[in-house]
Amino acid sequence: MKIHILYILPLFILSCQEKNNNNSDVIVVRDTVTVEDNTAEEAPANLNSFEGIVYRYNQITKNAVAKAEAANGEEANEVYEKYIAQTSVLIQDLNNKERQTLDNYHMYFYKDGEKATPPDSIQVKSYLLNKAGLEYRNAGEGMGLITTQPGHYYATFKKYVTPDYHHYLKLSAEHDVVPYSFDGALNISFKEVGDRVLDWENFITKYPESNLKKEAKMKYAGYQMDFLFGLNNTPAFNYDDGGLEPENKKVLEQFIREHPKSYTAELAKAVLNATNKNVTDIRQKAEKLQREHLAKL
Repeated sequence: MKIHILYILPLFILSCQEKNNNNSDVIVVRDTVTVEDNTAEEAPANLNSFEGIVYRYNQITKNAVAKAEAANGEEANEVYEKYIAQTSVLIQDLNNKERQTLDNYHMYFYKDGEKATPPDSIQVKSYLLNKAGLEYRNAGEGMGLITTQPGHYYATFKKYVTPDYHHYLKLSAEHDVVPYSFDGALNISFKEVGDRVLDWENFITKYPESNLKKEAKMKYAGYQMDFLFGLNNTPAFNYDDGGLEPENKKVLEQFIREHPKSYTAELAKAVLNATNKNVTDIRQKAEKLQREHLAKL
């Protein structure tokens, strides 16, 4: 028997795949995630082997779905939380098992700068991962990692959890379609980073009592600072003269015009109006204002 878990994402999310740059993997979100029911299958002799860990992961997923189906919303939230705790350990175990492959990811998955077919042994493992809702993913700098496929948690629990958990998982799924950063650089535009800031700001406003508020605030704060200052390899400031890059100045000014009631607009104004041209000082002031704001949420 197979349990088919359906999920639908807005069409524009799927089109975002085309925006991914040539240096990173395009992540494809499937219309269905199929969880194999392994009850009748014989467990691998070694449950600590790669195959054994994947088998255990599948069993936990199947059991979680069954429990969520029989639960009310709040109970399903708890099933999700327990599932995250249990499977995170197994995902880390898989990464440890595959350390040699992951440390040399580019050698196995690329050739002459282009994506290539990995050796048969890795293809077999990749197939097992994909059936479980997991995948090998490019982590940058020639390395890889094993992680969940975009939308895996949303697909698994969206029908069972409360509205705030549903919203959180949906946003996370949408944002995970296109990798956020790559090799210390943003992999999406600054405007798109600003859109993600608003997504999490709106979530926190809509669900002020959610158990996921802490996680949402962390995402909100991270995106907010990256929107204002960029990353190491895509800085928003010119560190020679301490001024904002012209394009970033335009993005912040547009954000302020379009979202004047957003607290991020207030931070953007503080950055734009800074008279001190030391970028470190500007950032420290912004982070202080951000901490004060987050404490009030």
